[in-house]
Amino acid sequence: MLLTLIVPIGAQALQVTPKEMLVSTTYNGKDVLVTGEIGADEEAVVQIIGTSSEAEFKRYGKVGGVLWMTVAHLAIADAPSAYFVYLPETISAWRQSKDDRWVNLNLDYDSLRNEIKITPEPTDKDVVFNDFLQLKIHDGLYQTVDNAVMYDPAKNGKKTFHTTIHVPAKMPISSYEIKVTRVKNGVVAGIDKDDFKLKQTGFPLLISNLAFNHSLIFGILAVAIAIFAGLFMGLLFQEKGGGAH
Repeated sequence: MLLTLIVPIGAQALQVTPKEMLVSTTYNGKDVLVTGEIGADEEAVVQIIGTSSEAEFKRYGKVGGVLWMTVAHLAIADAPSAYFVYLPETISAWRQSKDDRWVNLNLDYDSLRNEIKITPEPTDKDVVFNDFLQLKIHDGLYQTVDNAVMYDPAKNGKKTFHTTIHVPAKMPISSYEIKVTRVKNGVVAGIDKDDFKLKQTGFPLLISNLAFNHSLIFGILAVAIAIFAGLFMGLLFQEKGGGAH
């Protein structure tokens, strides 16, 4: 007996274009299009979330009330390298009015507060977290963008959403999660996920390979470049000095 498996084919819930971005010497950021299908009575929140990483920071403070100096070294772990939140108009209004429905979605930066680990743990952890947050926002790696998710007219109980997210040049080379949270009646109705990658190519890839896989050659090249740069600057200033006599 011949058995046939019939699988229904419907609209893909989530599409990411492009799935992969190549980072070359001239790379200055690029747009990624996220689109998909949700229920006609749902809202879509689109996120890009980077992998968790650990970084060390110096904390400065006044010593003796006069001199600004390094007063502590802090390690911050389990913080996503990027955290983008793109909102439709309805949920943007919730956020701006600090509506409980927005708070209960747990999608804002405060959702990271309890996940991020700071060592040694400071007595003013909230202050350190807020400083870290402002640094990430300044670098364009943490973003909350209102009125950025658009919809096409609903058909047959479904509607298509789409948003364009600019991936800045400072985004680390890595894999990223695309997360779409479907919201219905103020609560999470479901989550769809996909991913995209940033990959090095050309000269940046060559330098990275040398640095990690051929450290001796990389070191020799770095010294050689420094020597030639020093010689060039010496000749340049010598010519300028000679012309002044």
